Amino acid sequence: MRSVKIERLLIVSKRTKLEDLADQYGRPDLEQLIPLLDSQKADVSALTQEHEIHQSALARVSQAVESLGLSVLTISVTRLRGGDFQDVDLVLSLGGDGTFVTAAHFIPATIPLLGINSNPGGSGQRIYSLGAYTRVRADDFPSKLKALIDGQEGRDYFLETRTRMEVRINSDPSNTCLAFAEVFIGHPLRKKNSKHILDVDGVAEEQPRTSGIIVYPAHSYGAWAKDEGAPSPPDPLGIYYRVTGILAQKYGLRGGQIRDQLTCTSSLTDGVVSVDTFFDYPFIFGQMVMVRKAEEKLAVVSFQCPE
Repeated sequence: MRSVKIERLLIVSKRTKLEDLADQYGRPDLEQLIPLLDSQKADVSALTQEHEIHQSALARVSQAVESLGLSVLTISVTRLRGGDFQDVDLVLSLGGDGTFVTAAHFIPATIPLLGINSNPGGSGQRIYSLGAYTRVRADDFPSKLKALIDGQEGRDYFLETRTRMEVRINSDPSNTCLAFAEVFIGHPLRKKNSKHILDVDGVAEEQPRTSGIIVYPAHSYGAWAKDEGAPSPPDPLGIYYRVTGILAQKYGLRGGQIRDQLTCTSSLTDGVVSVDTFFDYPFIFGQMVMVRKAEEKLAVVSFQCPE
């Protein structure tokens, strides 16, 4: 039972749609961008509202940290790299689940990650929620931060261990990354069938044409894998695979737990290995991808007792 030592925090902030459009149109000055978007019949009101809500959340979170005399830096999620975590005690992802998942690619195992949803109420006609990983709102963050600093682990907060996956293409250590939510192997147009040679824990077989293969840790079961009919994973720290699509069901192809590693050899000229949807790597004829449980797990801050 202990409190977390926190002196220096890093905020990983999402990019709003308005900021993305500013880059797209080469208009970093929003006062110049908005009339341009308005002339193109864009929903400027919704874009502006989303941007202002996020900026307000960022200001509230930063102020809460600084009011306690702690050091804080902010970086855009699009600029995040592995070297940005030096001397950092706690990482805050501010945005939605996508920002959290991207941060989870880079953060060392020794640094806890806390997800904050900057816009749980949403705007316009979209319905938002706190998300799977962003369970804290900006307005209740100050009390959560105080619980981390002054409270005890196991009573006032919890540090949950989440599995990450190591993804390596062509046995090249320089072409290796971490995955947090899922890895997709197949054609970038996921409705298009593809054919691969699959090896799971040393048992190899050539797959008939299917929509692809997904590899996922137990904590992300509730998304794509569940939709594909995968059973609930028995090992909460395990990783699993699922062969996807109608043809997979026709041929009785299922999936299961990966005890050691999964390797897949491509028979496509235009295949892809998609890591957590955000990072795509070409996967062409004869190339091999390996996926296994990563040694570096992720420490996630939670304020709900784990099941």
